Formats: sequence, C-alpha cells, structure tokens
Amino acid sequence: MMPFPPFDGFPEGTPSVPRPLPAGEPVHADRDLALRVADRLRAGLPQPGQRIVIEVQNRVVVLEGLVTDVHLRRLAHDLTWRTPDVFDVCNRLACWDGEPDNGGWADVIAEP
Repeated sequence: MMPFPPFDGFPEGTPSVPRPLPAGEPVHADRDLALRVADRLRAGLPQPGQRIVIEVQNRVVVLEGLVTDVHLRRLAHDLTWRTPDVFDVCNRLACWDGEPDNGGWADVIAEP
C-alpha cells in the first residue's frame, strides 16, 4: 500500500476551491426574470387566485404552488417557457380538484 503525501489543500484559483458568487449581473438577471415571469402569469392566467411561487436560478424557473386544475398547470408552464431568457422550466405545481371524497388533492405526476 502506498501512503498518500500530506494534503495542504488546493492552490488558489483551481476549480475545486469554492468562490463566493459575485453580487453582480447573474443575481440581478435572475431576479428580473422572476419578475417578468410573474407579470406574464398574472396577465395570462384566466382565473385569479392561483398560488404560484416562482424561483429562478441561472435562468431555470421553478414553479411551485397550487392551481385549480391541470389545464391551468399546463398554461402556467407554457407561459413561463415562452418568457424571453428562460433556459428551462421545472413545473412542480400541484392541482386542487376540490372534491371532498379524495381530500381535494389531485396527484399530477407527469410533466406537460
């Protein structure tokens, strides 16, 4: 068995050394993109009162929350995807079908 030499860490500037994210353009661009997606959803969804949380990281939009049916879930996905500068959409919206016999939750697993 060969012994390993003592490890003093990676030299500065190598890809394995964590660096803080600069508070410049990427953070502001993601925030601005989230606001544009919110405006598009607010204007494009036909029924008010949908509970949608929008998160953006590196131009990938994550939709989470609760909508009333599958059609609104698909519409929210499509509206988000058609927003300029969106790289990808992760649709994690759940649907509320309002039926008391199954507790009201409709399991929506397939992506549109």
